[in-house]
Amino acid sequence: MQLKFIQGCVRVKDRKEMTFKSLESISNDYCSLQIATAQKGNFSQVDMEISVPHPLELSSFYLEYAFDTSQVKGVFANGFQSWTDSRVFTPDEKISKLHPIIRPMCQYYSDDRFYAYSGKKGQFHSWGYTYFKLTQPEIFFIGGVNEDDAYTYVEVDVNRGMLRIYKDVEGWCIEEKQLLASFHMGLERELKAFHHYFAALDRDYPTVEQAAGWTSWYHYYTNISEEIILKNARAVKDAGLPLTYFQIDDGFQEKTGDWLKVNNKFPNGMAKVADEIKALGFVPGLWLAPFLVSKKSEIAQKHPDWLLKDGAGKVIKMGYNPMWDGWFYALDFYHSEVRVYLKEVFNTVINDWHFDLVKLDFLFGAAPMPRNGKTRGKIMAEAMMFLRECVGDKLILGCGVPLISAFGRVDYCRIGPDIHLKWDFAILKWLNNRERPSNFNAIGNTINRRQLSHQGFLNDPDVFILRKEHNKLTKGEKYALLLANVMFGDLIFTSDDVAMYDGEMMAHFKSIFPLQKPQNMKVETGQSFYRISFQVKERQYIAFFNLSDSLKRVKLPAGLYFDGTGGVLVEGNTMWEVPAHEASILYHVGLNPFAIAGTVGHIFPAAEIDNIYLVDEELRLDFSEGLVCKPTVYIKIPNEYDINIVNGSRAEVIQKRDFKILKWVKR
Repeated sequence: MQLKFIQGCVRVKDRKEMTFKSLESISNDYCSLQIATAQKGNFSQVDMEISVPHPLELSSFYLEYAFDTSQVKGVFANGFQSWTDSRVFTPDEKISKLHPIIRPMCQYYSDDRFYAYSGKKGQFHSWGYTYFKLTQPEIFFIGGVNEDDAYTYVEVDVNRGMLRIYKDVEGWCIEEKQLLASFHMGLERELKAFHHYFAALDRDYPTVEQAAGWTSWYHYYTNISEEIILKNARAVKDAGLPLTYFQIDDGFQEKTGDWLKVNNKFPNGMAKVADEIKALGFVPGLWLAPFLVSKKSEIAQKHPDWLLKDGAGKVIKMGYNPMWDGWFYALDFYHSEVRVYLKEVFNTVINDWHFDLVKLDFLFGAAPMPRNGKTRGKIMAEAMMFLRECVGDKLILGCGVPLISAFGRVDYCRIGPDIHLKWDFAILKWLNNRERPSNFNAIGNTINRRQLSHQGFLNDPDVFILRKEHNKLTKGEKYALLLANVMFGDLIFTSDDVAMYDGEMMAHFKSIFPLQKPQNMKVETGQSFYRISFQVKERQYIAFFNLSDSLKRVKLPAGLYFDGTGGVLVEGNTMWEVPAHEASILYHVGLNPFAIAGTVGHIFPAAEIDNIYLVDEELRLDFSEGLVCKPTVYIKIPNEYDINIVNGSRAEVIQKRDFKILKWVKR
């Protein structure tokens, strides 16, 4: 696939626009553009500098290209922030705008206020980066590089074969020569394309590791207390679950924004709770929404000058949350007293209360509009740099943030919406709320933003649920959520009270350990249906996710497979069924005469075994460090071998064909 340049346009506020028909330097009486194009392997980078004789304010800028639609199978549309639905759209789909009924309550969560949705089929827009799925193995990738100056977004019209690469330059005051736009584009295999892009961005790579943890939100919401938190921490410890993080979410504070005023449900203070969590062997975390305050908070009442206001001087209502006394506002973090206050909050949380991780939420609240001669993207970047300065070398879990502003500035980051206690939030789906709590979107985003993992941060897919109470998810829906978290996520959290688990639930939880990171993923996307092939320790797997509302059937490749959920062998070249809202994973047994035929005990069957080898007339298995369950192991051996001892204990033959299958239970 190739792009053909059509024209470019830069518009200055209160001036006529300047258009250009070639990527060559151009000037008029109020500005000039110097354009340079460099080739780096399969990628080209276009850099455009702007010079001005007098200060001016920009209002828009774009480059327009034509492309051949015959090769295009789909277009990836990256949503505005963490929670926004993000996936590959086919040419016959569309992105609908937010319904006016709900706009006052959540318009600042999205790009709805400043992007004009067409609502037409085949017309999509994507923030930061996009790519085309093609009829060939490579993707065509486009990404913005100077995102700390202004967001990039790409607008695609598949029907017309046209695209525009925009910089969101509204409100940008130019006073001297500087980089206006930098774009990175090219044809490459998927993972290589993302590696090239992040190299061009030149941000810091994360140094943290994949980990599991617990958070209070999706079981208790704001109804938490010192007793509830410590009871759950002890239950996790007693269950022998090797979690790293234990995070207290919303509900410890008197009012949203009054972070240092702890409510009476934590009578011994937050330092006491954090120290107890540490004593149990976990890293304590605390939730904050640093740029937001509720209407009834002391901050809002005593410091109205701290609140962000629109051009008419009216306080901006950032959203509505009944758990936060209704309407809530944003703080102007450029206000010197606000910065002093936030530094005090983080100093207290980290140094006095002893929390080593902070989950920072609703971060889009820092930059709802251009101001102070800066774009939304510039403000968001400076807000993220300010937060990193406040937190220092402690860990940040970002949430509700335009992702490209978070690259290199947080350790973990949410890449999807909140999960829901049903499969989807029906009324908000009907109202076209792209940021709604939704398991459909949470799993979809987790799969479709997988390429960001271990690039600018580690991916947080939100949580999984295994409990029976306080949710209406089916067993299959819970498993799909768990599998997506483990396959694609780096921060694997739950909110369940594990003391209430039955044996099956506990076995499911323990089956994720030791955490294993799939490699060499190949994702094939259908209509709300995903087929993924991957490896763990060079063992081959196929997984299916059916997010649609109807059963799907797919033909398996040739070979022999093991279904870890059913504990059965499955023949290849047969039809495999995946019910609506469910997922499954199959281990490819392989052709080796001595092989692990499967296990029941790890979410990736056989991934908990490092080696299998024969010593005299006994099979030996080496298990992975960190295994917390006792799996049932199925072993394939030639019929002519009379072997039934595995790791010193007897196995039974359960199946014979041109080979036999031994069943052995780890003691």
